[in-house]
Amino acid sequence: MTIYFRPILLCFASFLISIPLLAGLTLTFRTFNPTAKIKDGEAEVLVSGGTAPFTYKWSKQDIPLSSPICSGMDEGQTYRLTVTDSAGRQAEAEVAVEASSAQEKINHLFIPAVAGINSVILWDPFSSFGLFDPRVRDEQGGLLLHPNGDTVEQPIFLVVVWLMFGALFFTLFMRFVNMLAFGHAIALTRGYFNNPADKGELTHFQALATALSGTVGLGNIAGVATALAIGGPGATFWMIVAGLLGMSSKFVECTLSVKYRKISESGEVSGGPMYYLTEGLAKRKLAGLGKVLAVLFALMCVGGSLGGGNMFQSNQSFAQFSTTLLSTGVDVEHTGFIFGIVMAALAGLVIIGGI
Repeated sequence: MTIYFRPILLCFASFLISIPLLAGLTLTFRTFNPTAKIKDGEAEVLVSGGTAPFTYKWSKQDIPLSSPICSGMDEGQTYRLTVTDSAGRQAEAEVAVEASSAQEKINHLFIPAVAGINSVILWDPFSSFGLFDPRVRDEQGGLLLHPNGDTVEQPIFLVVVWLMFGALFFTLFMRFVNMLAFGHAIALTRGYFNNPADKGELTHFQALATALSGTVGLGNIAGVATALAIGGPGATFWMIVAGLLGMSSKFVECTLSVKYRKISESGEVSGGPMYYLTEGLAKRKLAGLGKVLAVLFALMCVGGSLGGGNMFQSNQSFAQFSTTLLSTGVDVEHTGFIFGIVMAALAGLVIIGGI
């Protein structure tokens, strides 16, 4: 019997060469945290084994499938990655950039709380029950995709439905007060009904200015820009509808706040949803529910005033301020703290001034 060693050796050699290709993919990461600012973490994946080219599906939707680098990461937040080679083999892993600065740690601390709240108020009941398909399609009917391959979706959030339903209900219940009483509102603001003997600490115009100071910028500028960027020009129509109907909700809120407000012996006024939830629902024999809702609102109001009020507005103000100074060549890296003190001082003057 003749043994042919040469073919055997060739087969054995080809087997040795193919071992790395048959082996699974191994993922290792290099992470970077270049500055103390939030959302600038970066991770790079190194793949060993498998057959190139690879696709990288990060859980961060703005990272393309071709990129082994994930940028703009929240420090401390865990991100998922699935790597696929040309032969279809896959490997999955998780990576996080360690939070180092104080603001990065604070941001990471609030991420789970925000995610929990979003899971409730940003829940889509229509798609959950199969009544609506949130996936966005192009003119040819094809699905639109994020850079990472996820399907683009535009759900109908529960909070939007709830607010629109309430605004429509109040509009009908109050017999279109948002339209028919508009002239009266202008007259109030212009001071036609001002009476120094009336109880209260603010004039009608001061109350309007105070309300607008917490709305213009966060809602009327940043919110509009975000809505147009996400929903396109058609979002303008729905913002107008929501604004008109929302006038009825605001009328009801303000009326109840004045009705159930408390005035101390020194003339200081206390009011708001905490008061009319407690006392108004008590008259409906729902005192326990009213107290729970009042406490819940107060807690949410504190959180909203910190994140959506002073923090967001002062942050965006400094962003514009620093951009302007940078264009002139001025170094603004360490001026944030000074800017914050100035903003706090100006706000303090308003509060000490009687608002």
